[in-house]
Amino acid sequence: MRAGPLSDPRITKMLNEYFVPIYVSNTDYTDEEITSAEERALYDQIFASARKMNKPAGLVQVYIFDSKGNLSTSKHVKDVLEVENLLSLLREQIRQYGVQPGKMLEAPKPQLVRPLSETSDLLLHFATRVEPGNGTWPGIAEEFVRLNRQDWQQLVGPPDAEPGNEWELPKELAESIFTRIYPPTGAYDPDEHVFHKSSLTARVISVEDGTRIVALGGEMSMDHGIRPRDTSPSRVNAVVTGYLRYKNGASSLPQIRLSTFSATYGDGRFDNVIYSEDVTTR
Repeated sequence: MRAGPLSDPRITKMLNEYFVPIYVSNTDYTDEEITSAEERALYDQIFASARKMNKPAGLVQVYIFDSKGNLSTSKHVKDVLEVENLLSLLREQIRQYGVQPGKMLEAPKPQLVRPLSETSDLLLHFATRVEPGNGTWPGIAEEFVRLNRQDWQQLVGPPDAEPGNEWELPKELAESIFTRIYPPTGAYDPDEHVFHKSSLTARVISVEDGTRIVALGGEMSMDHGIRPRDTSPSRVNAVVTGYLRYKNGASSLPQIRLSTFSATYGDGRFDNVIYSEDVTTR
């Protein structure tokens, strides 16, 4: 996070010495191909235990368990976003159970891992942040999207394209990119987005020594929820601009740089950048 409790060294030190932090993606527990029936049953048991104890229960919570796996307490995320609130909660649990500091069981690792791809795939890295004082919660959201050769060649254009040539990208391709443009929220299922506008245009700027520069620009408007299955989603509006560089006939992939201009979510504003990365092959 740019700001908030997890950026405070006192919090990270306490979590690593006294607790075993576990990050859970709620989406995984709605997909039978990802999690087993046993795992989903344990997941549901957490909610049931919290309700039985008259503690907060739901998708946006912090749960703390004792060494035997029994729920000790829970808090809504909004109640522990302040550093002092979270420090107080952790210290209370340490005193209650007489926990002594120890070594980390697992070294910290990044949450975002570059996905495996085919050598012909174009890997796009999305990074989004909320502008200070605007909407949702602070932090940076990141995601990868793979475009296969057939898709990214539509961005590059035909082999004989010349400066001034312009074409509209298929709606499906534009939306596969635009659907990842939104501020850090708890909802990130592309199937839940409803588009009202999605246009992306490519125009050749120059061709020199076989290297082609293509300007990319577009506009999007879609409904995006603050949480999964939100019945009252807010509207994302954004103008996207950027370029790609590609050497005709080369085995290398195009290099892409895109960013949003005047991106809004409800009453808030956010920034999004998209750039291509080298793939990690299968």
